[in-house]
Amino acid sequence: MCLRGVSCLLCLIVSAFLGAAAQFGPPIPRWHTPPGMSADGGNNVVSGILSGAVGVALSGVTVELRDAATGTVLSLTTTKSNGSFELYNTAAGNYELVARAQGYEARELIPAARMLTRIDLRMARSAGNAGGSEPVISLARLKVPGKARERYDKAMQAFLRGNVDQADKAVNQSLDIYPDNPEALTLRGMIALRQNNAAAAIEDFQKSIDVDPNYVPAYTSMSSTFNSQGKYDDAARTTERALAVNPNAWQGYFELSKSMLGKRMYDKALQMANRAEALAPGGIAVIHLLKAYALVPLTLYKDASTELQAFLSHAPKGQDTSEVKVLLAKVHAAETTAASNSEVTSGFALVSH
Repeated sequence: MCLRGVSCLLCLIVSAFLGAAAQFGPPIPRWHTPPGMSADGGNNVVSGILSGAVGVALSGVTVELRDAATGTVLSLTTTKSNGSFELYNTAAGNYELVARAQGYEARELIPAARMLTRIDLRMARSAGNAGGSEPVISLARLKVPGKARERYDKAMQAFLRGNVDQADKAVNQSLDIYPDNPEALTLRGMIALRQNNAAAAIEDFQKSIDVDPNYVPAYTSMSSTFNSQGKYDDAARTTERALAVNPNAWQGYFELSKSMLGKRMYDKALQMANRAEALAPGGIAVIHLLKAYALVPLTLYKDASTELQAFLSHAPKGQDTSEVKVLLAKVHAAETTAASNSEVTSGFALVSH
């Protein structure tokens, strides 16, 4: 495939990263389990209320369910307008609930989850984050009325289930109630992308930024759109604005890596991908694929092979991985050729044909 095709493939693979959860909390790829649904496939339910340090319920905050031993994020969800959250289909095991925002965090261990587990979380100042490097819950988001937030929550759930029409209807209802919700504007932009209307998507992302210049998912969503269009300089400039707001936003480094890949700046692309991997929650398989696309043109075939195999081992069931398997076979062949003689296959050729 051509290099533009490589970039487009990457953009298609990550087109649902926004938000969402990560962009509307930590991001979730389209093929991953929906928010609140554990990949472990158990029957337990974990629910609760998240409140601030003074007891006020907090909406729009991501709550992560992590493996207590490894810290791997198994599932996540976003608190509703009344601060409530639910995580379904959780297998028995030892977990930790984690929520972070505005330099505060809440953590609670869950030993051997029962069928129904109720955990109320209370935010406290994070000792490791006194500088407030976590995303800020802006005034623009806190001002969203409860009814508008409820319609947005329904829209987000529908979107992550793949029901675009239902999501479109619900998000427009939310914006009819309150038109200045940056989350809803960004989600409507994502829906427009699913409907192949990039111009409308960019317009909504810009509206979101105008309403709340500190809402990082709007920037990274716009960057992803520019990358998919081959507008790598525009994407990089937009990403830099996102990272100025939150230097720890892994999606920003992910998009910047895609931009550098499109500009054939492979060393820089790899550097940004490594930074994204260091900041991202565990289990983001597509980062391995991005790293591989930077490593192949550098003729670092062994490392590229490792990253491609890591992607394939973590890719969810049902995901079409045929093109990745073809590339892996080419990398293996090039690695063998390089080991047997001095005629090394051009790494760029592997990803451009």
